[in-house]
Amino acid sequence: MSERVKRLRIVKRYAKEHTVHDPYPQFEIEPEIIEYVEYLNKLMPRRTVKNIDAVKGEMGWLGQELFAGLLLQFKIPCVYANAIYENWQMMRAIQVKPGEFKHFDFIVPHMPEGMKVISVKTAPEGYNIKRFMANVESWENEIHDIAVAVKIDNLKERKAYIVGWLPASEIITLPIHDFGQGEAYWTYLNPEAVELNRGRDIPGNASAKLKPLRLSNDQLMERLLSGGLKR
Repeated sequence: MSERVKRLRIVKRYAKEHTVHDPYPQFEIEPEIIEYVEYLNKLMPRRTVKNIDAVKGEMGWLGQELFAGLLLQFKIPCVYANAIYENWQMMRAIQVKPGEFKHFDFIVPHMPEGMKVISVKTAPEGYNIKRFMANVESWENEIHDIAVAVKIDNLKERKAYIVGWLPASEIITLPIHDFGQGEAYWTYLNPEAVELNRGRDIPGNASAKLKPLRLSNDQLMERLLSGGLKR
């Protein structure tokens, strides 16, 4: 007898609607999604970067799934490179020139030029997790116009937030430093921390400058929501 397949329950992902126009839109994390991202991380473990453990890998998928849920909730058409397409290159990558493909997270067609290809970067829960980071090696092998930062605030209280975004052209000018998970472009999640540290010595290349994340109510959510299907 073949082994019985364990079925996943319906996955619920919610953005709290009364917060979507706030600087920090809030997500409610349902228990089912934790089980789902554990499954996704088994399909495509995030182990390509040194010292990435399973929990951090799952949090990366969690951020992407929360953002995917927001797009679905507001009927925003998109192409999402879900881990279930692990062996389907055409569903997870764009051909940038003959024989060369680059991976993406989301493509949102109605967004203006320079904002269509969206990468989601997730900061795990923890008061000491204060940085937006984009691994340099991974970043160079992906295609993106902007990156959206999701912070897992508290899994027990089921809270997460979109804490900001940056254009790709600004991310590659950020300081680069290895905080133990490979070299990464980085800045603080909190814009006030950027201002407090301006002019001080910071980890990374001396010529680069920290930039604050742009808040979600600075173009991002307005432009995303404008493409939601009305019917």
